[in-house]
Amino acid sequence: MDKQAQVKTSLYPLGFFILTACLASLVGYPLFLALDGGYALERITSKLTLIFLVISIYPLSKFLRYTRADFGFTDSHKAFWKQCSSGFLLGLIILSTAILVELHLGTRVYDNSTVLSLVFISKLIVGALLSGLLIALIEETLFRGLLFRFIRDRSSATFTVLLTALFYAALHFLKSGIDPGTLDETTLITGFKLIALAFANLTNPEIFDSFSALFFVGLFLALIRNQTGSLAQCIGLHASWIFLIKITRSLTNPNPQSEWFFLVGDYDHILGYFVTGWMALVILLYLVYIRKTNSLNPPDSVR
Repeated sequence: MDKQAQVKTSLYPLGFFILTACLASLVGYPLFLALDGGYALERITSKLTLIFLVISIYPLSKFLRYTRADFGFTDSHKAFWKQCSSGFLLGLIILSTAILVELHLGTRVYDNSTVLSLVFISKLIVGALLSGLLIALIEETLFRGLLFRFIRDRSSATFTVLLTALFYAALHFLKSGIDPGTLDETTLITGFKLIALAFANLTNPEIFDSFSALFFVGLFLALIRNQTGSLAQCIGLHASWIFLIKITRSLTNPNPQSEWFFLVGDYDHILGYFVTGWMALVILLYLVYIRKTNSLNPPDSVR
C-alpha cells in the first residue's frame, strides 16, 4: 500500500470526525444559550460529538453494507459472553498487575477518608462494572468495530492496527485546555475555535505520557481484534480496565511526593510511562504467542 493511499484512508475518518464536531458545535451553541451558560460550551459540544458519533454507527454500517460479523460480533449470545468474559479476566490480570506495582512504588496511596461498608463496596463494584461495559461497548463498536473494518478493507493489517490505535488515543485528548471563565464572550464562532484548540492540544508535550499509554492500549486491543476477529473479547478487556481504574481512583489518591510519580500522567494518575512500558511488554509477549500459534495453525484469511 503506497503512502498516498494511506493518507487518503486516514483522511476519511478524520474528516468525518471534524464534520461531526462542527455539527455538534452548531447544535451546542443554542443549547448553551438555552441552559443559560449552566454548562460550558466545550462540555456540551464534547458530549454532543460523542452522541452523534454513536448515532452515526448504524447509518454508516448500512451505507457501507457492513454486517454484525464485519464488526466482529458473533451471532451466538453464548459465544459473545464467553469471549467477553475471557477478555474481562485477561484485562483484570494485565491492569491489576500494573496498578499493584504503582501502589508498591507509592504513586498512589490508600484514601484513609474512605469508609468501607458493604453498601459502599457493592455500589462501587456495580457502578464501575456497568460503566465499564457501557463505555467499552460504545468505544469498541466505534474503534475496533466500524473504524477497524473500514480501514482494514482499504489497507494492510499493520496500518489498520496503528491507525485505529492512534485515533483511539487522540480522541481522549481532544480538549482545548481553556478555562471557560477566561472566555470574554461565547458566540457561535467560539465552538469552532475550541475545536481548533482541541486539535492543537494533541501537540502538547504534557500529554505525551498518558497519550502513549492509551496508544499502546489501543495497539493491544487492535491486535486482539485482528488476530481473533472477536469484538467481544475487546469489549471485555476494555470494560475490565475501566472497571479497575474507577475502583482504584475511588479507593486511592495520587501521591505527588513519590519519587516515581513521573511514571504516571495527569490524565488519571494511573496511565503514564509505566503503563506504556508494561503494555509494550504485553504486546511483545502476545506477538510471540501469535507467531508460535500461527506456525502451528496457520490462520484463515480475514476479509
